[in-house]
Amino acid sequence: MEGILTSENIALAVSETEEFFKKQSVDEREAKKVVLGVEETLLRFRDEFSEKQEFELNLGKAFGKVKVVIKVYERMYDPFAKNEESEDTNIMMRSALASMGVLPVWRYSRGVNSITYVINKKTIPEWTNLIIAIALAVICGVLLKQAPEHVVDIVYGDIFEPLLSVFMNLLSAIASPMIFFALVWGIYSIGDASTFSVLGKKLALRYFSYITFFTLFIGGISMFFFKFEKGGTIDGSGLKEVYQMVLDIVPGNIFTPFAEGNTLQIVFLGIIIGVAMIMIGEKTQTVALIAEQLNYLVQIIMNFISKLVPFFVFGSLLGIILSNDLTGILSSYKFVLSYIFACAFILITCVLLISIKLKVNALTFIKKVLPTFIIGVTTASSAAAFSENLDTCINKLGIKKSFSNFGVPFNQVIFKPGASILYFLMAIFTAEVYSVPTSLSWFASAFLMCIILGIATPPVPGGTLASIAVLFAQLQLPETGIALALALNVILDFVGTPTNLVSAQSMLALSAKNFNLIDESILKKQ
Repeated sequence: MEGILTSENIALAVSETEEFFKKQSVDEREAKKVVLGVEETLLRFRDEFSEKQEFELNLGKAFGKVKVVIKVYERMYDPFAKNEESEDTNIMMRSALASMGVLPVWRYSRGVNSITYVINKKTIPEWTNLIIAIALAVICGVLLKQAPEHVVDIVYGDIFEPLLSVFMNLLSAIASPMIFFALVWGIYSIGDASTFSVLGKKLALRYFSYITFFTLFIGGISMFFFKFEKGGTIDGSGLKEVYQMVLDIVPGNIFTPFAEGNTLQIVFLGIIIGVAMIMIGEKTQTVALIAEQLNYLVQIIMNFISKLVPFFVFGSLLGIILSNDLTGILSSYKFVLSYIFACAFILITCVLLISIKLKVNALTFIKKVLPTFIIGVTTASSAAAFSENLDTCINKLGIKKSFSNFGVPFNQVIFKPGASILYFLMAIFTAEVYSVPTSLSWFASAFLMCIILGIATPPVPGGTLASIAVLFAQLQLPETGIALALALNVILDFVGTPTNLVSAQSMLALSAKNFNLIDESILKKQ
């Protein structure tokens, strides 16, 4: 397709891309991400040049992958690079596209700006691989229980157990650096110091307060439905442990947290370095580039590790079956139901806040955010819902476009209340199943870790896996419980994702009201 960058031609290019993907064997969620990227790219070229600028859209296949190439014949311009005029929007959108795995490749040669998107062929869904792994574990477990003991020792003890240990070592080695670089780059992605002071800081504080409230309130109530083995008492010594834990967040040097795997200290360093880079600004461009590249590097490694999760679940479940310890599996219903009720509470609270503070009919608001919610439920992917999310915020909720372009990617990176609740319920469920000794300092550490991870979890494949790994390590939960946690997380992600999306839209609308960046006539329109 060739044409000029009018709104009609951009819409036509997006439509042709969608139709092309429908004829290819590609994952629907991945296709939606690329379509979003194509639209955003063309809009940015139009804003930089003009509607009269010519462009070319090429759709094709090469080496088993589907490629989308956009060409613009003009001076050199990278639509997703930093620039002084729109640094905050560009860097947040760049971060969002990168987190969705669709950051394009830009090249400039002989007067041509070339933007290339690559999408892989359709793969088996994660939950399908997980079901196959569970089914095979049950079958193999039943068969091995009939085999002689020495055969079981060879198959599981000599083969699978060492491999599972290697998997856990690999996961632990990558998890903490992933959290660190995601934090540094995520905070730096807020923009310059003025953007951080005016928008980023206030949004972050609002989000932190709501995540803290939801985690403490829902987590506190949930504790009454679980039984714990006490390992300490709520007395002066317990309070002293909590106080010392807070003080210990500050590391003695920059290397110790990584050497010892102290997640709280790693998170502290990530926040401090990220904020410092924002305040210093342009002088940290080289450091920012290194942080960005290292962030993408560890994401790629973690994405590879996440593909091994079905194998890990298979081996761990096989060990559970052979040991006849099915307590965790049989009692997992309590964890699942608790999380569903928790997400329902978050959504109801957000709808009530919108209804009361913005004086909007609750049913009207629900109808407006329902499409985003449905995409979240059916795909369990915030990336797949990104385009609909952005459109809803601008055209249905009346949030100004400039604020939506900044706020929606920012939300996706930092505001995940469903994740913080998931981690806390996962922690207390595992503690109950495996009789982990708990104390006041343990619960304080659990709340603090879950709140931090609810913010710091990278919104990329493997992000939740990394967070679960550091959660178990920090709270000294048994590694044998990770397999069950990962399996349940795949299921509950279909509940947590829409919860995060709709609650983020609600918080953005409330924040836009405070900044006077919302058209209430659009918001209240039936």
